[in-house]
Amino acid sequence: MAKKSSASFRPIKLKSVTSEEIRNRQWSEKEREAFRRIAERQAAGDDSGIDFSDIPPLTDEQLRGMVPLRDFLRKRKERLGR
Repeated sequence: MAKKSSASFRPIKLKSVTSEEIRNRQWSEKEREAFRRIAERQAAGDDSGIDFSDIPPLTDEQLRGMVPLRDFLRKRKERLGR
């Protein structure tokens, strides 16, 4: 008899949803409360919960190669002839 695969190894079938379905979704009160807490932290500028310890510091070479975004966009615009 063939061994059945466990549910954790079965492929997940993705469900396609439209933006309209997302907008009209009925959120549970638990989900709404979680969104409120997130929105309050964002509005307060509270990023104390973010763990940056796994991000390596930039090297001197990387810092020397940085340019302001406006300069990058201007050069890109010139290259594209806009």
